[in-house]
Amino acid sequence: MDIDNRKSAKEVVTYLLKLGHRKIGMIAHASVVYNASFSRVEGYKEAMRDAEATVSEEWIRVADFSEESGYRAMKELLRLRDPVTAVFAGNDVIAYGAIKAIQDAGLNIPDDISVVGFDDDYLSRYLNPPLTTITLPASGLGSQAAKLLIDIISGEKILEPKRVILPTLFSIRKSCREII
Repeated sequence: MDIDNRKSAKEVVTYLLKLGHRKIGMIAHASVVYNASFSRVEGYKEAMRDAEATVSEEWIRVADFSEESGYRAMKELLRLRDPVTAVFAGNDVIAYGAIKAIQDAGLNIPDDISVVGFDDDYLSRYLNPPLTTITLPASGLGSQAAKLLIDIISGEKILEPKRVILPTLFSIRKSCREII
């Protein structure tokens, strides 16, 4: 059971592009040796290329699953000569660190910079402003895993691994704004 990380990431970046952003940063939640991280970065790049927007490697940072690494990565993006107007964080925990760095720099979300996360952690809807993010199909992932386990316990032979891709939901909240 999985989700289409690349497609979901592309949806996020396409949304930011439709809001008028062209300088969009990406903070991968982990090294790209992890499939989910790699796929999310590829979705980001694909959306940017499809829109004929610049894909600058200096706008891409890699974090290590922690808020602190999201904070450090965002600080680096803010120090660029021509800083980004939006950032796509590879997961909500990384977004939390990025948000803190933005606020510590005296900037406002979404007026100065838009932020999007991925995973829809419980706290994301209670931030100020609430975080726009990709919502994972937690119940779908759980029910598919339970079904597979029941099949195995029942003695069903699993000859070939079943790859089930579940849909995500793009939860648009208030952490992004249109730029003119």
